[in-house]
Formats: sequence, C-alpha cells, structure tokens
Amino acid sequence: PGFSILQVQKPDLQQTEIRMGHLGVKRNIPDHLPLKVATSILGDPGSFNARLFSEIRVKRGLTYGVRATFDQRLESGPFVISTFTRNEKIHEMVTELLKVFKDFREKGVTSTEVDNAKSALRGRFPHLLETGDDLARQLLMLDLNGVSFDYLKTFTTEIEKVTLEQVNSAIK
Repeated sequence: PGFSILQVQKPDLQQTEIRMGHLGVKRNIPDHLPLKVATSILGDPGSFNARLFSEIRVKRGLTYGVRATFDQRLESGPFVISTFTRNEKIHEMVTELLKVFKDFREKGVTSTEVDNAKSALRGRFPHLLETGDDLARQLLMLDLNGVSFDYLKTFTTEIEKVTLEQVNSAIK
C-alpha cells in the first residue's frame, strides 16, 4: 500500500535509471525555505556532503550521482530522488535509497547539516541571477507560482533565519 514499482526493461543497456518519489507541496507555503534546506541536506546535486551522495556514492560506490529535488509549483509538484546504477546493483541501490530516506524522515537532521546547507544555498544564490536571462527566469517562476518578487531581495536574509526545528518539522 502506498508503494509501487514500474519497471521498463531495455535488455541491451548495462545501467538502470532509478526514480523514486511522491507528490510534493505547493511552492507558496510557509515551509518553502525549511524544505529547501532539508532537500539540500538530503540530496543537493552540487554537494558532496549531501546524505544521499555520501551514503550511496562515497560509502557504497553504487553510482556517480544521486540527487533529491522538490519541484514546488503553483499546484503540488513532485518530490524525486533520482540516480542510476549497474543492473546487478538495482536491489542494493533501492534498498539503500529507502534506508537513507527513512532515516532522514524519522530522525531528522543536525544543526551542523542545517548550517552547512544554508551556507551553500546562500553561496549559490547569486548565480541564479547572473544574467538578464537568469533574472527573467526567476521572476517568471515566482510570478507563475504566486510568490512575491521580494523573495529575490530577501532570500539570503530569510534563509539565514531558518532553524533546525523548522527543518525537522518541514521534513515530517
């Protein structure tokens, strides 16, 4: 119940793409920033410290890359964990992904993880606005999702205010 697997077989391939997910949340919610921090801790594609990368890539060598994304939209978008692995490692990969995710949900995160994630998000934020095209894309996405343009002005200040308690609450 609540769990299903769809398998698409392509016997000539040596690797398997794996996507796990569930319905996410709307973009314009009070927990947006705590969820952004949480998702960064779980599986930020740019972080070697993300839990999924550390457990799946570094400790077990099951993949070159693994990530978690929350595609928050005007209406609920998907939460997705995605990766790939050698065909003979599918069972181990799925088992480990579920284990990391369960631990993340049940035990939450640490204050060090929150501080590191906030620092990384603040550091990458200016790159989202580097060019006119980047700024236009951000403004369009904010408008489409019912979010004030002030988000761009206050992001670094507001992300700094996110607490460990808010992140762990948002994860649940």
